Amino acid sequence: RNPDTGTMQGFFHHLLRRDYGTFQLSNADRITDAEYWLRLHAYLSSLPSQSLGGLGPSLSALGTLSLLQSRASRGMFLLLASAAVLYLGPFFYLSNLPVSSAFFRQIQERFWPQPT
Repeated sequence: RNPDTGTMQGFFHHLLRRDYGTFQLSNADRITDAEYWLRLHAYLSSLPSQSLGGLGPSLSALGTLSLLQSRASRGMFLLLASAAVLYLGPFFYLSNLPVSSAFFRQIQERFWPQPT
């Protein structure tokens, strides 16, 4: 269905993706929660190859250690870690495309947060 975006109702229908479900990538009736950990693993395993030629994880670990060593910076670490968990957790739960399919995995990769 193609809503009339010239009306407020049609605009919000389009904005909230009511045909698919807000924050969902497919109009499947069910969420493929059986693949939640597979989607999360696929994202985490793709990070080293996408970030600064493989140096990203090492630099990230150094940054994390330096934030944790300073008492004043621990709040910043908690803020950044909470933001990552609050984004990645619901996103990989609601992205209801099977990651076991190479085609659907490429679609999901477009929505993954960039590591750099």
